[in-house]
Amino acid sequence: MIKIILPIEPTGQQRPRFTRIGRFHKAYKSSKQKQEESKILYFLYQHRPEKPFTQALNVKIDAYLPIPSSWPKWKKAAAQNNEIRPAKKPDIDNLAKQVLDSMNKIFWQDDKQIVGLIVRKFYDLNPRWEIEVSEAN
Repeated sequence: MIKIILPIEPTGQQRPRFTRIGRFHKAYKSSKQKQEESKILYFLYQHRPEKPFTQALNVKIDAYLPIPSSWPKWKKAAAQNNEIRPAKKPDIDNLAKQVLDSMNKIFWQDDKQIVGLIVRKFYDLNPRWEIEVSEAN
């Protein structure tokens, strides 16, 4: 099993942007999306296996989002104790996509190998990603 903590604020994967050149359409990633992927990859490379996994895998992703500074103390305390969970953007599927796409070809050969996925959102004073990759039973 591999456990990874990425000390960066979780963000969701953005939709691709499109442009038109004559009659042709081209999809591209925004500069903000490229920047986020670079940050994630910087920390992921420190934990990568020698060779990408080839077996079926389970992945667990916990995204710890920042507690809004505008909240009163009682609400911040409730968020810190997981009494309040972030039912807001970024969407959980975009969070998962951000991490899984970054780990593809580095930790596993293809994301079709992922047979189990758990993604959760929490509030915390220290925004971060916590990722676990384990062999499926």
